[in-house]
Amino acid sequence: MSSDGDTGALAPRALSVAALLLAAADALQFRLGAVAVRGELSGFSRAASGHCYFSLKDSDGASALLRCAMFRRAASLLDFAPRDGQHVEVRGRVGIYEPRGELQCIVEAMLPLGAGSLYELFLRQKAKLEAAGLFDDTRKRPLAQHPRAIGWATQRAEVDTLIVCRGGGSLEDLWAFNDEAVVRAIAASTIPVVC
Repeated sequence: MSSDGDTGALAPRALSVAALLLAAADALQFRLGAVAVRGELSGFSRAASGHCYFSLKDSDGASALLRCAMFRRAASLLDFAPRDGQHVEVRGRVGIYEPRGELQCIVEAMLPLGAGSLYELFLRQKAKLEAAGLFDDTRKRPLAQHPRAIGWATQRAEVDTLIVCRGGGSLEDLWAFNDEAVVRAIAASTIPVVC
């Protein structure tokens, strides 16, 4: 070290603001992955685009505040009308909103607290799809007795059987398979599907 306090080669490389925020967002995603957060809704609004924006604040009186965004697809699955002051549980992923350098949660699902759990949401979605006839036995297509080729998407015509398979894990880990779009894609498939 020189006498004027210059650290020379020991100084860290200077990052751009965007690079630092991206690195922080990557670290959060790696460390936390999917998260579930409980709190009180504040400033809830639905934009003309269908996206919802709001904050969650601690309901125990702490001054902590988390900004949240729920994009149109996820917001369309809400089966209740969120309102300020309501206590909810959200599930999603935490990131950094770069234009303001703020921590935010991208919400994939929201439940009112006291009205049930993620499993109850699953049961409500299942009942909705059952009512639409998506699970009727008459929709089932016969499987090939000796399939020539098995695939996992309807994009390629050389398969005669499709398979949708998921590994073990918690309900939260496997929630993507409960998405209505997945169920509707399976129902619309012209190729027989084994789940």
